[in-house]
Amino acid sequence: GMCVLHNGPAVPCVPFTPPSASPSLSPSPPLPSPPLPLPAPPPPPPSPSPPPLPRPPPHPPPPLSPLAQMLNLRFRNANPSNDLREAGVLVRGFDASSDPQ
Repeated sequence: GMCVLHNGPAVPCVPFTPPSASPSLSPSPPLPSPPLPLPAPPPPPPSPSPPPLPRPPPHPPPPLSPLAQMLNLRFRNANPSNDLREAGVLVRGFDASSDPQ
């Protein structure tokens, strides 16, 4: 048969044959709709384990460096702007010549 594309010439239809099909060139019958996924198997019963130890209190995070604080503040206070500094965007250049520091 011929297939007509949306806006192209008619091209011969090549039936899709799954890799497991025999190498004969006869057109394969239309594949049935895929079966519904099987329900997930029930989880295995939990093995008896000792009660979890109480977790130690988390360590306070290390203090941020002034640069990190400045960048975080710049990001939080960002405005829509073409100026990258006002927009809160950090751009890493390849050369240090444009770096103000």
